[in-house]
Amino acid sequence: MGQHRIVSLAEGPELRDDYQRFTEAHWPPVGLLDDVGDRLWMESLEKNPDCHFGVWLNEELVGVGNCAPVFEDVALDALPDEGWRWALISSVTGGAAAPRYVSALAATVARSARGHRISNVILEQFKVIARRRGASGVIAPVRPNMK
Repeated sequence: MGQHRIVSLAEGPELRDDYQRFTEAHWPPVGLLDDVGDRLWMESLEKNPDCHFGVWLNEELVGVGNCAPVFEDVALDALPDEGWRWALISSVTGGAAAPRYVSALAATVARSARGHRISNVILEQFKVIARRRGASGVIAPVRPNMK
């Protein structure tokens, strides 16, 4: 499939609208409905631009990854049931210290690129971000689909 390139919003802030449109085009409408997401998503993009990135292949955007630093010191076996919402809130209210975890928020892959391991590239980038941020690891809460 060729060599991919990852560009975060920290490196290319002008790509924010492209990444947003891509995500909205590839998620079912019900997957985009969430009061916490509506309230805090843009703040997360602005506060943590290194945690939001696109995967490019031959100048085509084929995936978008979104993750968030979680600053609350909670053991893995005590993570709250609020999962996705809790992680997003922590990402915008947390302090300047290293986060406890980096939480996956979304991994979006173009239909045309499915089956080409783009989701693996996104998950690996979440790990890179966790290491750079000094987090102990990556968590991936499942957000209810609101159906």
